[in-house]
Amino acid sequence: MNSGNFRTRYQAVPAFVVAVFVILAAMTSTACGGSNPSKSIPPSSLTSFDPCRDIPLSALSSWNADPTAKPDHSIGDNGSNSSDPALKSCSYSGREYGSTTGLAKEDSLYIGMTTMSLNYFKQTVDGRPYHETEINDRKVAIEGSYSAAHIPGPYTICDFYVQMKGGALYLSIEKSGDACQFLTDVAQKVIPLLPAGS
Repeated sequence: MNSGNFRTRYQAVPAFVVAVFVILAAMTSTACGGSNPSKSIPPSSLTSFDPCRDIPLSALSSWNADPTAKPDHSIGDNGSNSSDPALKSCSYSGREYGSTTGLAKEDSLYIGMTTMSLNYFKQTVDGRPYHETEINDRKVAIEGSYSAAHIPGPYTICDFYVQMKGGALYLSIEKSGDACQFLTDVAQKVIPLLPAGS
């Protein structure tokens, strides 16, 4: 139930724009020696964490989450879907209907990697509640909770941008009750899993 969150609001970028970005990235990579296999390129800090595999069952269980992750689209630097297969992003649904404290079956918790900058994230807030904090010594920008007026029922939306080198860990949920309260618990369990120095 993420139709009102950041990912959905920015997935309407025309395909030809995405194609142009991919072509330019490929040209830049080749021009900089990206096709030379003898050059060793250190792995990006954004690819050193896999939200589909690296979250322990104990954390998923505490959120009432189905442990089977569903691969999802990662967010690129311009807010559209990323074409980089190395960036991993997944969605988790709940194990039962109507849960207000944990994930309900109708909820979808998004945990993914993004190359989007913090400044770009701030620009998209557009008058909705916003603040910054720190969790486990990482800067976290929070948008929400705000009303999901386009969906019937007491749903709220919350998005967390957890700063990393080259982008961020992105957490998003639309659920009944206080979405940001739930996402804070998620962040407190996931952020310590990020590799040191990433």
